Amino acid sequence: MQTPRISILFVMILATLVTFGAVAQETDETAETPEPTPASESAPEPTPAAEPEPAGPVSLSYETTVDFELVKSIALDGRAGEIEFRGVEFIASSAKGGVFGTSDADIKTNIAVMLDCATEAEKKAKFDLTIQFLDGEGTLVDRITDSANLKNETKTLEFKHTTLKYAVPLIKTVKITAVAKGK
Repeated sequence: MQTPRISILFVMILATLVTFGAVAQETDETAETPEPTPASESAPEPTPAAEPEPAGPVSLSYETTVDFELVKSIALDGRAGEIEFRGVEFIASSAKGGVFGTSDADIKTNIAVMLDCATEAEKKAKFDLTIQFLDGEGTLVDRITDSANLKNETKTLEFKHTTLKYAVPLIKTVKITAVAKGK
């Protein structure tokens, strides 16, 4: 009674191994390799079309890393969907206010990121933005996450963020990631 079960089990295992290529199968090599045709018998190649090939699909994301330099415009050249990114500028200023006699200016700093964007979209082109402030080793110091939209315009978008004052000198590079929504 055990012999038929073992035989059936053996056949099932062998079939599985053959299916996944673990066991070599006999093949007819002459059927797989076509016989080469002489150049004189081959059909002439068609002439290439005069129309240029259409551009590949537009990327919905743009990512770049720039040096963190205050009050200096840095040129960007990228697209996320229908939005073109042209430049970025970082501005730091002291925080204002305070509670119970403390001054936030002593411990906090406001960082403004001015991002130059443009689009020719007739409908609102929306995107999500992540700005990561990194130290010299690439470790995250602070982050801004926000979203914005443009409609057939060129605009400088301002993203403000409050961080601890001691963290600003640690920032060496900034990683900017934009992901377009929609299309």
